[in-house]
Amino acid sequence: MKDSKYKQKESEEKFDKFKKEIQNEKSFGFRINSLFSIEFEDQLKDILIQDQTQFFSQIKNRVKAELEQIYSSKIFSDHKFSSLFEKGLNSIKSDYTENYKALNNTYETFIKNRNLKNDKVKFLSSKYRRHCINEVYNDFAFHTCSNKLGKFILVEKNDKVDFVICSNCKKVYYDTMILCKCYKCNKEYYTEIFQNNEDEYILLSSNINLKK
Repeated sequence: MKDSKYKQKESEEKFDKFKKEIQNEKSFGFRINSLFSIEFEDQLKDILIQDQTQFFSQIKNRVKAELEQIYSSKIFSDHKFSSLFEKGLNSIKSDYTENYKALNNTYETFIKNRNLKNDKVKFLSSKYRRHCINEVYNDFAFHTCSNKLGKFILVEKNDKVDFVICSNCKKVYYDTMILCKCYKCNKEYYTEIFQNNEDEYILLSSNINLKK
């Protein structure tokens, strides 16, 4: 009984906090948009694997869970909140359309050309941080999904790599946080495509706290 009363009081306090903060609609809307943006970036890895409905459903559920934790489930019946939530969802839809088109076109080009000898598809084969000194002479970076079947396809825009796609499982990663496997050490680690002024033989991922 005491637990029930405590939870009810806690819920009421959270909702009071919500009623106070939503009075500044611009600030509250910005917070919701930021949550959607963060979750979109996290969910992007599955953009070529999930259908659009599933992709957005997972984002919505995670944003709702975060907001419920802060303000209680009572907010979902608030008309003003519902309007701002919908605007937050719409704020990432244009990003989805733009990124999906670029990523899907690149992957389709890979499928059409994978058995041909041409340069229409580029893979991550240099200019990325290796895990260790034993990996420096690898020809390619490999994803964690298979035994050296998943090479990373480069997705370029204006001569800059924005994303990579695993050629085997279609997972997508930003150029600054790519999940790889070092087969020399049998370890997973995060790497990145580095800048022109960085030394690929010195800056190893295992030395800069990027490994998993």
